[in-house]
Amino acid sequence: MTIRDIDYDTNEDSEKVYSRLTWAVEKVDGIFSQLINGVTVDTNRPWVGTYDKEKTEFGLIEPGGLFNAKFIQIIVRGQITPSDSKTTINIKFGLGWYTLFVSAIVYLGTMAMVIITALFGQLSDIWNLILWITVFPVLWTIILKRKIDKVEKKVE
Repeated sequence: MTIRDIDYDTNEDSEKVYSRLTWAVEKVDGIFSQLINGVTVDTNRPWVGTYDKEKTEFGLIEPGGLFNAKFIQIIVRGQITPSDSKTTINIKFGLGWYTLFVSAIVYLGTMAMVIITALFGQLSDIWNLILWITVFPVLWTIILKRKIDKVEKKVE
């Protein structure tokens, strides 16, 4: 599921862009196994992921250790497309399984609470509903947006 889709244009050739990618990424067999428990390979590089030079595709996540777990997992997938005078890098940001699960609980729980309050609640219950909506979904959305913005700046 893609949350944000960005195209970067650069004057560098695709080989140079790809070489910078291989320098910054600790290559693993697949990022799915890295997302299962939130613990990735131990590395000093800023990214852990996969890349394929022939397909010019890559998939990245931020490294997380046993004592440095990433509770908000953002997956970065992209493709490098060369052309005559420039190289276009298409980057898609998505949520990891844990972040997607928590988001579903927050948003679907809020919708269920609104429906139940509308059907069976009293007028005094509306303040609890307003408090819930302003705290959980709004706060979670702000946290997700800030994390995606932070990862986007790190990708640049």
